[in-house]
Amino acid sequence: MYFYFSSNYPAVIKINGIFYGTLDSVVKTLRIEDDLCPYIEICSLKGDGNVNFILNQEFLSCPHESVCVTDLKGGYLIKVFQTRISSDFSILAQEKFENALVTVFNENGLKISIETTNDFYAETLKVCPTSASIKKFFCEQNELIAISLIAQKTFLNVYTLNPKIKKVFMREVDEYSLENGLETVENHKDIAKHVVTSCWSFNGENFTTNSTRVKKSEHFNPDLLPDKIIPYAFLEALLTGDEINCFLGSNVLENADKLPGFFGNFLGIMPPPTFRKREEIGLLYSASNNRYSVEYYIFDVIDRKICNIKKAD
Repeated sequence: MYFYFSSNYPAVIKINGIFYGTLDSVVKTLRIEDDLCPYIEICSLKGDGNVNFILNQEFLSCPHESVCVTDLKGGYLIKVFQTRISSDFSILAQEKFENALVTVFNENGLKISIETTNDFYAETLKVCPTSASIKKFFCEQNELIAISLIAQKTFLNVYTLNPKIKKVFMREVDEYSLENGLETVENHKDIAKHVVTSCWSFNGENFTTNSTRVKKSEHFNPDLLPDKIIPYAFLEALLTGDEINCFLGSNVLENADKLPGFFGNFLGIMPPPTFRKREEIGLLYSASNNRYSVEYYIFDVIDRKICNIKKAD
C-alpha cells in the first residue's frame, strides 16, 4: 500500500529504526506492505515535536492528536503537525477589560484563559502561532471577545462573555474586520484566485453567514481552460459559492441545484494519486477528529461543457 508522509516542520522519518529521508511540506511517497505494521519515528530537526507510532489499522482509525490521516482509498496521507511552541511558559497576549481578563499563553501547549466575575474558561488549542491579539467588539448588541492566532494563516476564535463564557466561532481566515460586526476574508489558491468575503450575524448563540461576496481574478477566463482542467475549475467555483453554470452542459444544468447535495460538504479538491485512474478527481471530506477521507468522481466533458458526472468505485 502507498503511504504519503508530510510535516509542517523540518523533520526526518525512520521506519523500524532505518533512516528514510527528510520530511517537510512536500509529500514523501513510501510503499509499505499491509501486514508489516512498522514502527514509524518522525523526528523534529528543531528539537521538539517528535512523533512515534505503530502504522497499523488502530492508528489509522484513531491517530495521535498531532497527526492527520487521510484515507485515499488505496493509500493513506499522513501529515504531522507541530502542536507546541515550546515547553517553557510564555505569554503571547493579554488584555484586561472592564469585565474580563483574557490571556493567550504557552505552557506545554497553547492555552487560552478568560476570566470574568461570574465565570472562568480555559482551552488548549492545537496551533503554533507566532503572535496573537485580543479584541473586544459588539455584533448586534452582543458583547464578544475575538482572539486571533497568527501562523501561516489567521486562526480566529470568538467567545461570548454573558451569561456564560462560550466559544461561538472558529475559522481560518486571511483577513478579518470587527468594525461593523464580524467580516472575514478568505483567499483561495485555486485556478480563478477566488476571494470570499463573508459578513456574519449573531443571534446570541451562533454565528451565521449574513451575506457573501465572491470575486475572482480579472485574468480568469473559463473559455481558455483545457478540457482536463474544466472539472477542477467547476469544483472550485462550487466550493467557493461562485457561478457554476458556465461549466455545465444543458443536461447537467437542468439539475444544477442538486449538485451541492450530490457532492456533499467537501473541503478541497485534489488530483488522483498514482494508484487511482487518471480521469478521477478526488474530493476531501472530514471523517472524524484528525481523520479525513477522499471520494473520487469522473467528469465527461464535451464541447468544453460538463455533460455527465459519476461517482467512482
